[in-house]
Amino acid sequence: MADRGPAALVARDSDSRRRDWLIAPLWVVLLLPLLAWGVPNREADAVLFGGSAWKAERFSAAAAAGERSGRRAGADRDLNPVEHRNTLVDLTASDAARAEILRRYRLFSHQPDEMINFMALQRMRLRQFDFDPGLYQYGGAWIYAVGAALALGAAGGLLTLSSDPDVYLEAPELFGRFYVAARLLSLVSGGLLLVAAVRIGRRLGGPWCGPLSAALVMLCPVFLTMSLEAKPHLPSAAATAWAVLLAMRHLEQPTGGSATRLGLVIGAAFGLVLTGIFAALVLPALRLARWVSSSEQRPVDGKAPTRLRLVHVAVVAGLMYAACNPYVVWNALFDRALLLDNLSNSTAMYAVTRLAEGALRTIVLLAEAGGVLTILVGVIGLPVIAWQSRARAALLLAPALGVLLMSVALAAGKPGEFGRFLIVPAVVMAISAARVIWMVAARSTGVGVLLLVGLLAFDGRHSLSYLEAFVLDSSNNHTRASAARFLQVHLRPAERIGVAQEPAPYSVPPLHFATRTVILLPRTEPPGVETKALPEWLVLTADDTHAVAQAWWSRHYILQLVTKSAPSPPLIPWASKPVLLFRRADLR
Repeated sequence: MADRGPAALVARDSDSRRRDWLIAPLWVVLLLPLLAWGVPNREADAVLFGGSAWKAERFSAAAAAGERSGRRAGADRDLNPVEHRNTLVDLTASDAARAEILRRYRLFSHQPDEMINFMALQRMRLRQFDFDPGLYQYGGAWIYAVGAALALGAAGGLLTLSSDPDVYLEAPELFGRFYVAARLLSLVSGGLLLVAAVRIGRRLGGPWCGPLSAALVMLCPVFLTMSLEAKPHLPSAAATAWAVLLAMRHLEQPTGGSATRLGLVIGAAFGLVLTGIFAALVLPALRLARWVSSSEQRPVDGKAPTRLRLVHVAVVAGLMYAACNPYVVWNALFDRALLLDNLSNSTAMYAVTRLAEGALRTIVLLAEAGGVLTILVGVIGLPVIAWQSRARAALLLAPALGVLLMSVALAAGKPGEFGRFLIVPAVVMAISAARVIWMVAARSTGVGVLLLVGLLAFDGRHSLSYLEAFVLDSSNNHTRASAARFLQVHLRPAERIGVAQEPAPYSVPPLHFATRTVILLPRTEPPGVETKALPEWLVLTADDTHAVAQAWWSRHYILQLVTKSAPSPPLIPWASKPVLLFRRADLR
C-alpha cells in the first residue's frame, strides 16, 4: 500500500518541484537552432557591393565609434539624423553616406532594437571606470548581463571581442555571434518563466494544471517571439511571473525572508526594463488580499502581510533597482538634463492619445500576442480563479492590468510589433485558460480534451506561422533576400531606388548601396512633386499592404511584388517581415 503520510507528501512535493525545472532546458534546446536568425553575415555581399566587399578602412567605422563613445547623449540616439524630411533626400550622395548605410548592413540584425545593446556597451569607458550604458529604458540589469554573456563567450573561445570595429566589418559573422549570445539570455529567461507558470498553475488548479499552463504559455506567439530576440522584455516578464508566485507564498507565510526575496525579484523586473515597474503592483494587491481573504475559507487575518512587511518589500525592490541602475540614480540627483535627454527618445515614441482607439488596438494586439481562443478562454477563467481565491486572483491580475492600462493609453496607431509589450497579460490569460480547461476536464474528460484540442489546433496554427517566420529568416530564403533577388533581375542600370525608411537590414532589403542611387521619400507630399521626379522603384517593409494604402506616394506607384512568409504573416516579430516592391506608375 502506498505511503500517504506527511513525510511521503513532502517527498512527492519536493520531487515535483525538481521536475518543474526540467522544462527550462527543454525550452532552450527546442529553440536553440533558431537563435541565429537574421544576424549579420556575408551572404548578401554580392548584392550590397556588386562584387567584392569593401575593405574595412572604407567604412570609416572608427570615427563613428569614437563619436558615439564620447558624446553625452542616449546610446540609442542617431549620430547623423536625416534632415529636410519634407523633400526627396539622396542617401547615397557621398562615399561617407554610403559607408554609413553599409555599416548597418554589416553590424545590425533584422530586429531594429537589438543593436542598441551593443551601442550601450561600446559607449562605456571601462579603463576610466565609466560603466554608464547611457541607455536607461533598458535597465542595467539587462545591459550588464549582455556584457557578461559576451565576456564569458570570449573567455570560452566562442566570441571575438575587439575594440577595433574594422574586425567586424571585414568579418560580420563574428559580430553576428554577439546577437546569439544576447538572445540566449532571453531564451533562458523564457525557460524560467515557464517554471513560474507551472507553479502558479499548480497553485490555482492542482497538479496537472501546472504543466498545462506552461504548454499554453509556450503556444503564445509573443512568448515565442520574445524568446528569440535580444530584448529585456521577456526577462522582465519572467521576473514579474516569479514576483506573482513569491507574492502568493508571502501571502501564506509572510516572513522577513519571503519579503526580501519578493523585493529582489520586483526590483529585478524593473531593473531590466522600465515597463517592469508593473511587477510592483503585487504590493497593493497583497494589501488588498488582507481584506478579501477574510471572506474566504481559510482565515488569513493575522497572517497576511502587514504594512511593515510591504515597506520591507518596497525598500528591497528600490535597493535592487538602484544596484542594477546606479547611473540612473546618480543622474536623477546630479544631472537630470542628461537623464531626460536619454529618456526623451522613448517618450517621443509613446505619447498618450486617443484612448478609445488605444483600447480597440489593445484588444487586437492581445489576441495576436496570446492567440484568439487562448485569450477568450482565459477571460472566462478569470472569474473562476476569483471564485476559488480572490486574493490569488488579485496577485495574478495586478501586473497584467497595469500593462493593459498602459497599452490602452499608448497603443493607438501602433504597428503589430507593439504587441510585444503585452507579454505579461498574454501569459496570465494562458494560465487562466489552463485553469478553465482543467476544470472542464475534471467534470467531463471528453469535453475537456475536445476544448484543449480545439484550442491547440486553432491557436497552434497561428503560432506555427510565427515559428515558420523565424525558420525562414534563419536561411538565405527569407523575405528580404527574395526581394533583393527580384530587384537584381528587374533593375535597369540607371534606375534609382526609393525607400520610405532609412536603409537598415530590418527596414530595407540588401541593395547595391555601393553604387546605386537611393532616395528617401519624405513623410508628407512635397509641394508640386511630379511622378517623373520620383525614383523608378520603391521598396519598404510593412505588416501588410493596408499599412501603406494612405501614403501620399501610393498614387504614383503600382505594387509589383510582396514577399512574405505566410498568407497572413505574423505581426509582432521582425523575422521575415513582408517586403513590398513598387514600380513607378508611368513605367512599364
